[in-house]
Formats: sequence, C-alpha cells, structure tokens
Amino acid sequence: MAGIIWLVGLVLALAVLPLAPPTATSLGELGWAIAGGDYLVAIGAVVLLLRRPSISYGALLAGAYVGVCQIVLAQWLAGGLEAPYWELLILPTLHVAAIHPPRRIAIFLVVLVAAAAAPLVYEGWDTTTAGLLLIGALLWVGSAVITYRLMREVRQQRIDSQREEDHAKRLARLDALTGLSNRRAFDEAIGEQIAEAQLTGRPLSVLLADLDSFKQINDEYGHVNGDLCLRQLARTIQVSVRATDACFRWGGDEFAVLLPNADVERATFLCNRIQAAVRASCRGPDGAPLGVSCGHTQLEPGMDAEALVETADLALLGLKRSRSAGADGQALAPTAFS
Repeated sequence: MAGIIWLVGLVLALAVLPLAPPTATSLGELGWAIAGGDYLVAIGAVVLLLRRPSISYGALLAGAYVGVCQIVLAQWLAGGLEAPYWELLILPTLHVAAIHPPRRIAIFLVVLVAAAAAPLVYEGWDTTTAGLLLIGALLWVGSAVITYRLMREVRQQRIDSQREEDHAKRLARLDALTGLSNRRAFDEAIGEQIAEAQLTGRPLSVLLADLDSFKQINDEYGHVNGDLCLRQLARTIQVSVRATDACFRWGGDEFAVLLPNADVERATFLCNRIQAAVRASCRGPDGAPLGVSCGHTQLEPGMDAEALVETADLALLGLKRSRSAGADGQALAPTAFS
C-alpha cells in the first residue's frame, strides 16, 4: 500500500513537473538538481517498498514524514502555494490514517499542517493563501478521520472473521461427547509428531485404549449410560498421562494418546497407570469398576503414521484376544505390551 501511494505521488509529480518547474526560487536552474535528487529518493522508496515482503510500522511512518518533506520542498522550488504540489499531501495523509493509531495520526496531521503552512513564512501572510491552507487542512483532517474509521471497521471485521474461522477449525477437531480432540485432529497431530521425532531422534510412542465390555453396557443400560462411561474414561486418561502427551477419542470406545519422548518402557508404565486409574475412579451403571485395555507401540525407522497406528492397534487387539481366550479357560502366558 505504501509503495503504491509513493508510486502514484511520483507519477503525479512528474506529470506536473513541466507545468511547475523547480526554478521559481533564487536558486534558479540549480533547482533542477535538487528536484532530481528528490525524485531519485522517491524512486528508491517505491522500489524498496514494492520489493520488500514486510516493513515495520515505524519505518512506514518515517517514510510518510519523508514524503511530506519532499512535497514541501517541491512546492517551495516551484514557487510556493501557486504550485500544485501541495495537493499531493493527501496521499501520505490517507496512508498514515489507514494503518496507524489515533495518537500517531494526530501528531502527523499537526506536522503536516505546519509544513503546508510554510509558504506563509517564506512568502509572508496572505489572506487568500491562509484560506486555501485552512480548506486544505480541513480536508486532510476529515479524510484522515474517515479513512481511520473505515479501516478500523475493516480490520475488526477481519479479526472477527479469523476468530470465527479458528473457532470452526477447533470445533471440527473436537469430540463433542468427551471434549477430547477427535480422529481428524489425531491424524494431523501424528504426522507432525513423527516428523519431529525423526528430526530430533527422540522416541515417540502411540497408546490405544479400549473400554472393556462397552457393547454390553450399551445393550443392557442404554447409550446414555454408555456415553457417561466414555466421559469418565476420557477424563481419567487425560489426567493420567503427562502434560506433554496428547489425548484423542479415536473412535467409538477407543482412545489414542500420542506420547512424545516416550520409549516402550515409559509407554508400558503409562498403560498400567491408566488401567489402575480407571479401575479406581470409573464406575459402570451398575456401580462396578470399569476396565480398559491398552496397547502401544514405539516408532521405528521407516514407519509412517499408518504403520505406527496399525502396530499399536494390533497390540491392543492381541491383548483383548488373549484376555478373551483366558476367560474361556485357556492357558495364557503373562500379557506384554508391544
């Protein structure tokens, strides 16, 4: 925006240069050299502003003050208020009003009006000149106020729109029942965690937890009671893991936990901790303690997100099958998490 405004001012100044040459002062033809330097500075500013991806607000404000000085200088070289260059003062006024806070705008307008009134100093007091300057000052102030209010509303609308978009994104990644992040958020997070683990060389584990006998709870006590059990399980898992771990409702009665900087030993410890916490604090509709099965796996070289989750899921499935076989009276070896 600043680059375009400088470019517009430069083009307009060059357009009127033949009609208002910089030779009206006692400097005579030397005014051309001064004006040439003035235009070179303007060209450099245009190139700099249009090529740089970003620039500080302080630098933009300083550039606006430089632009005012250039316009006042061109006005003086061309003969004072009779020259048309002072009309260009509206350009830096609009720019400053569009992007700066009221305090900076007010100070800038004071400097602007004082600079524009310079002909009353070097040409002497003149009622007509003073009247023109007064009208110009009122126009600049009015334009600045309108521009500031308009841009403030535009910025507020953009902020509100961004907040609504961010809120919608959060809702799209949130499980409404448990308050945990959902499967979509898990799929996004696991890719980021794998990339970070591969970059840093730190271990990464994935833990899957499944509520025992969930179908039976739903069948015997209804889905409302089943949902209450899921909420209990979600809260218990969340408070049982570390602050750096991320909990998700993976689907149905299954929950997933991303365990950054956690090897097999640490993941096994967290599995046991979750199981103990669930037995101690979660109760089914009949008042009996709830149970949870946990399986986990650690990221290995060459694994992608799909392979990592599949391995953890197989570990969980193997544990549930071994427990089911044990319930049928078959001899079992002690269960190990993998």
